[in-house]
Amino acid sequence: MTSVIVLFLIFCLSLLLIRFAKHTFWKYLSLFLFGLLLIETAVLGVFLTQIYRSQCYFLIGNDRILDQLIKARLIYATYFVQGKPGFLYNVDNELGYTLGRSKVAGIYESNSQGFRARRDYTLFPDEHILRVVTLGDSYVFCDGEKIEDSWPYMLENLARNLEVLNFGVGGYGLGQSYLRYLKDAMRYHADVVFVNYLSLTGRDMIDWKIIAGTNNLRQADFYRVKFQVEDGVLKARAMAPYDLFEERFRRENIFDEDKALREHHLGWLSRLRFCNTGILLKQAVLIRLANKIAARSSDDHIDEELQYAILKNFLNTIEASGAKIIFFGFNMKNQPPRIKQLLHDYEASVVLTRGFDAGNLQIDGKPVKEGILNSSNHYNAKGNLYYARAVLDVLKAHSWGRGGRKFVYQDTDNSFVNDRDRAGNNLIRENK
Repeated sequence: MTSVIVLFLIFCLSLLLIRFAKHTFWKYLSLFLFGLLLIETAVLGVFLTQIYRSQCYFLIGNDRILDQLIKARLIYATYFVQGKPGFLYNVDNELGYTLGRSKVAGIYESNSQGFRARRDYTLFPDEHILRVVTLGDSYVFCDGEKIEDSWPYMLENLARNLEVLNFGVGGYGLGQSYLRYLKDAMRYHADVVFVNYLSLTGRDMIDWKIIAGTNNLRQADFYRVKFQVEDGVLKARAMAPYDLFEERFRRENIFDEDKALREHHLGWLSRLRFCNTGILLKQAVLIRLANKIAARSSDDHIDEELQYAILKNFLNTIEASGAKIIFFGFNMKNQPPRIKQLLHDYEASVVLTRGFDAGNLQIDGKPVKEGILNSSNHYNAKGNLYYARAVLDVLKAHSWGRGGRKFVYQDTDNSFVNDRDRAGNNLIRENK
């Protein structure tokens, strides 16, 4: 608001001087003011472009009109654009972001239940069918490939009496996958829960350090979830876009602008909010400072307490449901002793496997390293087929379920059979 008033006053003053000034000094002053007006207008145009591109988070709190424009853009991106064709992801208050329902975006599509499939599934599986839900990142979602060429789809068609529900979401870490299971996947009563990682990554330890915005929800840190352990209790907090406009929240959780400027002896920049040029200068400095702070704080350190808390909650939930969980693709040697002990404590509900490794894949005694990746560096149809076969080998090697749902693989007809059905068939044969 202030910048608009300043622009208007400069415009009026320059017009008056141009019209009535007779002295050379005042004429030059009027030209100078008119030049300032052009600069201020050009900078405002820069701001409008940044807002349109969603690269505007350091503008928040500097000017009321800019805040209103950013809010309007956020409303559009958060609610309206999600209903348009070609937009696959939705903002989610618990998951940060997730797949939308009944979406079609290029080669990608989701069913009305919000996961990658062409058909809907019943909440309870048929008593004769082994049900698997897959959780994980883009390697489970299968970036760059249509549904028919994704490994969960292929896996479902590699054996009889097998259902595979793909709850993978590109960019998810272990924590978001756990929350996705709690919110969405658990209600489908799967016998097997597949997760393609065991350790935490930077995705799980997001610090909400916003450097620049993006229209792609998957790549925006503030659409993620912040996990922390307080007094031994796991807590998760998905940040809503409008939290950005709360000064205290920004200061405590994202970036304390005033503190950063004071520490670098640049506090005077905060006084330049009265003009667009001053805000632009302040923004440029803050972006550089934020990048330096983020680079200093980002490392590969894994929060062992957080990993333990997420896994403990995940395994408790799996055990209570009667399912088993497959951690597919990990290095047990690199796990802390506490995590190894936790997995040992839940060994009845956990299947551990090194998983599918393209670098070590051998077909007919020859290494296969080329021709199995697509342009996004994910597995193509050929690679996903190898992946599906590797997962099927794990399913074949174990029994699954409990109570009235105990499944084993039967090689004679390439199917998974409920123990109860197999016992009944044997009894029929004996009576004959």
